Amino acid sequence: DEDISKKEDRWHNIQRGMMLGNTYKVGVKIIFKNAQNEVFETEATIWGATENNIMLKNNVLIPVRAILEVIV
Repeated sequence: DEDISKKEDRWHNIQRGMMLGNTYKVGVKIIFKNAQNEVFETEATIWGATENNIMLKNNVLIPVRAILEVIV
């Protein structure tokens, strides 16, 4: 249902955002949706990322599957 290149681009931006956050303390814009398909946007530093989740400060987790876009 979602184009593979879009997933790859999003993962690349997650990784890039994490590198910028850990190295330079730079935040990125994260656009994501919740379980009710409501869309949210936040500016945050990505402190960690796994295949399933990204971690923001205060151990806030956002599932990778919920992320629509990461703007670095």
